[in-house]
Amino acid sequence: MLKKKGEKRTTRDNIKLAGILSCIAGYTNALAFLTLLMLNYSNSVPIIIEGCVLIAVSLIPYKSLNFIMFISLNFMPLFLSFAMGMQSASTTYLSSAIVRTTHLTGAATDIGMAIVRRDLKAFVILFTILSGFILGAFLGSFANAHLGISGFLFPGVITLSIGIAYL
Repeated sequence: MLKKKGEKRTTRDNIKLAGILSCIAGYTNALAFLTLLMLNYSNSVPIIIEGCVLIAVSLIPYKSLNFIMFISLNFMPLFLSFAMGMQSASTTYLSSAIVRTTHLTGAATDIGMAIVRRDLKAFVILFTILSGFILGAFLGSFANAHLGISGFLFPGVITLSIGIAYL
């Protein structure tokens, strides 16, 4: 999923990248909102960093860890913006700007363009992003209701695992 870039990537590679990471982005965006608070390295490094940041954010409620990690609720939006920026840069770079997982405005416009152009590959990738983001937003909302900030542990572990698997 993270080894190939540009023209070497298949539609299946981009669908996996789009589906999993747009779900993580939707989850993270919804959870962050509701709680109110590269190139010289392996392609996995930004994804690993994103996973570590999300895990660190999930540990904010544990005050005994805050002095070690220098994290507080006041800095949560900064950490989450950084994590989504790492994801955005990584997916855009890997897919030559075909996969953009952290926002939907462009994807919604591109879905319309893919329909008009009858570009099935683009439509499937973009629909995967849209569906993944909505699913992630639903799961993030559910996590907020039941886990609060600790809910960031799940996308953090998934993202970190993907990054490590493709080192």
